[in-house]
Amino acid sequence: MMESTTVKRVISAYLAAVGLAAAVQFLAFPFYAYDSMGERLDWPVTVWLVLDWFMAVGLAALVATTCKEKKRRGADHSTDVRGWLGANFMFYPESTDGGRGFGAEMLGSA
Repeated sequence: MMESTTVKRVISAYLAAVGLAAAVQFLAFPFYAYDSMGERLDWPVTVWLVLDWFMAVGLAALVATTCKEKKRRGADHSTDVRGWLGANFMFYPESTDGGRGFGAEMLGSA
């Protein structure tokens, strides 16, 4: 089995590559998606459909690694607040007392 750091690096590289591909597609799409008459072509939309599958795999990998890190941090009772926030931020966007928590402020939710 691969070491945890290696797995994180592989997943990070995958997410970075998919993010870069989505950014390039987002920026380039208006330039090649239309013909000379201004009508939208069908094939450029197919690129988004393919990217959707890669983004879905990335999302699943992200949730799986975050759950694993959350479970690991839950067992670790150290004072590493930054690591704890990194593991719990995605799961608890609001505080439990009904007020606006750290995640809610960062995400801009009401």
